[in-house]
Amino acid sequence: MSSLEISQLPSGTAQASDITVIARPPFGANSNFKVTAQSIADLAPEPTLPEFQVNGTDTADQTLLDFVDTASVTWANIGGQVRATAVGGVSLSRATVTVSSAQLKSNLQTTPVQLIPAQGAGTVIIPVSITMNLVAGGTPYDNTNGVELIIGYNDLVDFQDVRFTPIVQVPSSMGFINNTVNSLLTSYYEIAPNPLDSAGIINRDVCLSAYNPSGLITAGTGTVVVSILYYVLTGAV
Repeated sequence: MSSLEISQLPSGTAQASDITVIARPPFGANSNFKVTAQSIADLAPEPTLPEFQVNGTDTADQTLLDFVDTASVTWANIGGQVRATAVGGVSLSRATVTVSSAQLKSNLQTTPVQLIPAQGAGTVIIPVSITMNLVAGGTPYDNTNGVELIIGYNDLVDFQDVRFTPIVQVPSSMGFINNTVNSLLTSYYEIAPNPLDSAGIINRDVCLSAYNPSGLITAGTGTVVVSILYYVLTGAV
């Protein structure tokens, strides 16, 4: 069976005039061949991506998938992308506070640093994740007194009170605050194994405090950037 070889196909939408047709035996050198004026793009069209529907409505001239709203999620076509929105979902917020060197060396146990203000009657701030980023200064902190950093609800009493429920505790044995290089701690909030005293968490600030029975953090420079991703629970009693 005889065949023809088509070579020298330029890139882009080259026309048939740009194509060289080479005759192979048994065709002779003077054989006549017909090449129609058809673009290479027409000869090998690009595949069409699947289109989709949203709630039964076509987004283009063909449909292969249909995303249908339910009681828990709604769908939308935003710029050719499928977007899902949870129905009745919570709104997440982020609070970021830089704690200065002076604050770190102060008595955080009696004067905590506010990270998130109280949100009003019947509300509880629920952290989802917390990061603490030590931006080391020229001199590492001296924590020979074993100060333990604590993030928790300010229940308006001494942070050693048994009602206080900490969210994150950073023991001095971790060496976080007196590290000589930039350091990052990440924590995910877990439900407490025992019932919480709601009086100490409803309409309360979230603060950075400390447990320092032997003294304060001394000397040293640098800051700690605290970032909390959270939502607000309403209707708490």
